[in-house]
Amino acid sequence: MRRRAFIGGLLAFLPALAANPAFAARISIAEISAYLNSLVRARGEFTQLNPDGGTTRGRFYLHRPGRMRLEYLGPDAPLVIAGAGRVAIFESRSRQAQQYPLSASPLGILLAANIDLADDRMVLAHFEIDGFTSLVLQSPEYPQYGNLQLMLRSDPTRITNWVVRDAYERLTFITLDSIETDVEFTSALFNIELELQKRNPE
Repeated sequence: MRRRAFIGGLLAFLPALAANPAFAARISIAEISAYLNSLVRARGEFTQLNPDGGTTRGRFYLHRPGRMRLEYLGPDAPLVIAGAGRVAIFESRSRQAQQYPLSASPLGILLAANIDLADDRMVLAHFEIDGFTSLVLQSPEYPQYGNLQLMLRSDPTRITNWVVRDAYERLTFITLDSIETDVEFTSALFNIELELQKRNPE
């Protein structure tokens, strides 16, 4: 049932990903595991399709394990920071943030120190659709917190999109418009306490 719902939502989103995707064989679990574990530092731009149908753009910074920053563009745009085992959501100019454990977010799967896709409890589905390899994952320890669907292309293997299904069954689609790997950036980008200090100067 969950796989059918994911495929339905994905089919509605595919026209925005590629007009004429070429056929490609399904990328193996072993190859995807190796690729994800090699993805230590990355940055780029993304487009997000929200559960309410709205679209937003932003920049992302990734530093595995455990760190990610999503900077949404716009005058009243939110900010999401994952770091120190937590996820913090800053709304616009708010001085506070909604915080919860990273393990309670499907993104915790992507940010794990070692992504072991050989665990059958983690992989819900693995299939090829219109030239993309799709992998639907959940945390074996916290399946109630939702799923993460990764979409990848081959030659070379690369992640192009992910879909987050949260605990309330809401879907958020993210398309990576660009991605750079093996980049350098300051650890302050992922410091939740520092961001709180900036918003609450003494």
